[in-house]
Amino acid sequence: MAEQGSLKPDKDAVAAMPNEGNWLDFFTDTFRKLGPFSERVSEGDLPSPAQSMDTARGKQEGSDEGLAATGEHASEEQEVLNAKAATLGGSHSSAEPPSSDEIKKMDVAAIVGVLKAYPMRAHAVANCADTLRIRCRESANVIQATELGAIELVVQSMTKLQTMDQVQLYCLVALRNLVSGDNARKRRAVEAGCVPALCKAVAKHTAHAGICEHGYALATILGSISDASAEEQLAIKRSIIDSGAYKTIAEVLNAHDGVTAVEQNACLAINSFARDEETHCDKAHQAGLIQKLATIVQRKNVDKLLWQASRAALGAIILDSAERKKEAKKCFPWGTVLC
Repeated sequence: MAEQGSLKPDKDAVAAMPNEGNWLDFFTDTFRKLGPFSERVSEGDLPSPAQSMDTARGKQEGSDEGLAATGEHASEEQEVLNAKAATLGGSHSSAEPPSSDEIKKMDVAAIVGVLKAYPMRAHAVANCADTLRIRCRESANVIQATELGAIELVVQSMTKLQTMDQVQLYCLVALRNLVSGDNARKRRAVEAGCVPALCKAVAKHTAHAGICEHGYALATILGSISDASAEEQLAIKRSIIDSGAYKTIAEVLNAHDGVTAVEQNACLAINSFARDEETHCDKAHQAGLIQKLATIVQRKNVDKLLWQASRAALGAIILDSAERKKEAKKCFPWGTVLC
């Protein structure tokens, strides 16, 4: 645990600290006050894959330039590419997959065809996922992609290509746009094994800020199935525990100290899964997350939404445990006054 003297609380944050009687509420009554959480990936949040990841395709691939706007009628060239992808028929192909420029011009059906035909070609999968996340900014494309099995195919790609960081990154953001705002699609992702897949993605790529950010964002989304049964909720939370997620979160927060997007999404995930779950809270405690979250709460000039999210996460962990509350109070210079 960090020395108390090394903590430098934000002046405004300290001024907002409650009196002794409300000390616990300061941390545990914050989730409803959190700022809005965007399930979708906003336009411009992520560049496209920069280059080929397959040794068989050594040339550098292009960016988003030349991408036809979603919803426009396909050009003759695009229709040819779509037909080419459709002829793949879902079977694995020994031929070279389409280039990134070709994939960027395909419609949803053609993209799904490429995912089916080249499940082990990292370059093709990453570019399909990237183009899919762009196409799925429109609800009609989301519906079509879901009906064609895109959710299951993307999760399958994550599972088969775990060591490929660009595959993991673009599959995560594609899934965010595919499942956001709809319980049925979130459920399909969970049933396809998305929770253990995203946990493995983060665990294998803790140094990759983008994977950590979008992985924890997706975890929070999948934990928010509003009509989930108790059995479904238990299964999702068991997947989190079985993956060793809290140890990984601690490693991620240490690796990306001060990276707001990563820290905020990690805190939201902690609050989503640890709240009212003793086993989760205990694992978080064992991983050293009480001390880490306390440091974030007291950081100078911390982002407001991150400050709120870290408070909520800390509150979720300490809520029903005198031992964890005591541990948390030790982390705050003003804790001795409130105790």
